[in-house]
Amino acid sequence: MWLTVGILIFSLSVALSSQADADSNIMDRMVNDDRQLARFEAIHHVKKSELDRKKEEDYEEGSSEEEDYEEENSEEEDYEEESSKEEDYEEESSKEEDYEEESSEEEDYEEENYSGEANLAPTCDDGVRNQDETDDDCGGSICPQCIDSKTCNAASDCRARACVSNICRAPTCSDNVQNQDETDTDCGGSICPKCADTKTCAVGSDCLSEVCLSQICQAPTCTDGVKNQDETDIDCGGSRCPQCADTQSCRAGSDCVNGVCLSNICQGTDSFHKDKYELHPIIRFSIHLHR
Repeated sequence: MWLTVGILIFSLSVALSSQADADSNIMDRMVNDDRQLARFEAIHHVKKSELDRKKEEDYEEGSSEEEDYEEENSEEEDYEEESSKEEDYEEESSKEEDYEEESSEEEDYEEENYSGEANLAPTCDDGVRNQDETDDDCGGSICPQCIDSKTCNAASDCRARACVSNICRAPTCSDNVQNQDETDTDCGGSICPKCADTKTCAVGSDCLSEVCLSQICQAPTCTDGVKNQDETDIDCGGSRCPQCADTQSCRAGSDCVNGVCLSNICQGTDSFHKDKYELHPIIRFSIHLHR
């Protein structure tokens, strides 16, 4: 009996021990499960935190990259702006250099011209209005007279010797200037009318009187050796001078000493004797009057 009781007690102990072990195992398993869950949650939380943090970092990194990109764009814009300014500056500098170069060339040109002018004495064929010229290479007291349409200050500057409103004009016989081949103002020479007494002449044909003595037109006389006034021949005939001798020119018998003018020639009386010629009554009457 006691054996049976002991066996029962042992069996009960074993059963209780097994149950306790089972409960303990269950508890351990539950604890382990809780730990696993906690660990999982912790790991999951950590991973989630890491993921969130990574997302945040990626976002921040993206934002940072955008900022960097914007900053780079801004820097590029600044750089381009600076480059544009530099280009503008370089362009302005280039313009200034070009201007300075042009100025330098002008100065060199002026210096060369000045040097050339300084080294070369002015002449009347240098193509420059210098000295006392009134136009290029003409006029003044040194160079030749100017042709028509050139600038002048006085008649002496012009070849035509006619300076009107500071312009050399073509000569005429009424410009009150001695020009062309005139021997005096607007007279004489081969173009203009003959000159009156006391005017300058070169030859008798320059004068109305046909008498030029000491280059002065003289008043006509009956002893000047020139057929002038109303003379029919040199110093005879007409209303002022003595009658003309035989063979001299006449217009009427009154121009002749013998009173006979035939074919504009004074005739001698011997050629009209009755024994030689039968004279016309009018001729005989004319001869009678002049005896």
